[in-house]
Amino acid sequence: MSDAALLPVMDECCNFCWFHSNPHAIDTPDWHAFKKRILAGRPATFHLLDAIWLRYQDHIETQPEQPLPDPDISGELNDLDDGEVDQLMLAILGSFTKLSKEKTCLKKKTLS
Repeated sequence: MSDAALLPVMDECCNFCWFHSNPHAIDTPDWHAFKKRILAGRPATFHLLDAIWLRYQDHIETQPEQPLPDPDISGELNDLDDGEVDQLMLAILGSFTKLSKEKTCLKKKTLS
């Protein structure tokens, strides 16, 4: 890498290719913050990203579990109309799906 101006572009290319070649990877702001802190300005490589991903999984497993946020309910369930009940159900299912996907993907520690 003789041209430091190309580092951001090469890092983006490496991150893009690594992310799309690792189906277990989760694209979250927490992952990007963790990765940025560990890379500390070094050029990204597949080997570094694999190692950072393993450390990130360990980091997540040591974090206390976050409770699911309570959906915003404007009244008693019986007072809601059908559309409001559908919106509430979709919000809860979306939260559950996201949480279960994150937990399932984070448990996979083997890299191919």
